[in-house]
Amino acid sequence: TNLMYHGGVSVRNRYGEEIGINKIALGSVVDVEYYTDTAKLLSIQISDTVTTLTGVTKFVADVESGKAIYKGTSCDMSKSVVAFDGDKQIDITEIHTEDQVTLFIFGGKLVAASIEVGHGYVRLSGQDSYIGGLVEIGYDVIVPVTDDMLLAVREGEYTLRISNNGYSDSKEVKVVRDKETKVDLTDIAIPTGTIGFTVTPEDATIKVGKKQISGFVYSNLYGTYTFTVEAEGYKTFRGSFKIDK
Repeated sequence: TNLMYHGGVSVRNRYGEEIGINKIALGSVVDVEYYTDTAKLLSIQISDTVTTLTGVTKFVADVESGKAIYKGTSCDMSKSVVAFDGDKQIDITEIHTEDQVTLFIFGGKLVAASIEVGHGYVRLSGQDSYIGGLVEIGYDVIVPVTDDMLLAVREGEYTLRISNNGYSDSKEVKVVRDKETKVDLTDIAIPTGTIGFTVTPEDATIKVGKKQISGFVYSNLYGTYTFTVEAEGYKTFRGSFKIDK
C-alpha cells in the first residue's frame, strides 16, 4: 500500500517523542495511522516491539535455510525481508561478511537489514617475497599471502601488516566503499642476505631446510632458517641461523 505523507504527519520514536521523518531509518518497523479512503497518513511511530541490533559484523543471509546468522547466533528471515545500502534497496545476499549492519527483528524474524559501513577491495602486488606468510588488514582480515590477492575489507583507513619467516613490514591503506585499492608492496619487499659457513671436514654437506647448498655459501631473504651438516664418520649437526643484515 502506498500512503500519502505530508508535513502535518506526527512522527515519533518508540518512546512517543516527536522526531523528524529523516530519523526514520530505512528498514525500520513502524506503526502507522492513516485514512483508509484517502491513504493519507496521520502518524508514524517506530514500533516498540521491534529489536534493533546495530554494529553487527560477520552477518550472513542463508537464503537456502531461511536463516540470518550473526553474533554467533541465528534467527529466521521473513519471506519479505528487505535490505538497504544507503538509500538503495539491495538483495539481502548482497550484504558481505565484512560489512557492518543494522538488523531489525520483529516477531522473532529478521525483517530488514541496513548497511552502516560497507566494504571495498584491496589488491596486492609486489608481494612475491612474502608468499607463504600472512597479511593482516582491517578488523579481522588475516590471510595467507599468495601470488594473486584481492581482499574484501571494511571501508576505512588501516595499517596493512605483512610478514614471512620472522620478517615483517607495514603500509598505510585507505579502503573506499565499493572501490578497488591497489597496494604495491615492492618498496617493502623482504631484503636478501648471505651467510657463509666454515666447516671441517671440507667434504661435509650442508642442507638448509631440505636443499643442499654448494660452496658453503647460502643466500636468501631475511629470516630464520634451519640447517644440517653431515659427513661420513661424524655425528650430524643441526642448528639454525638468522639472516638480518
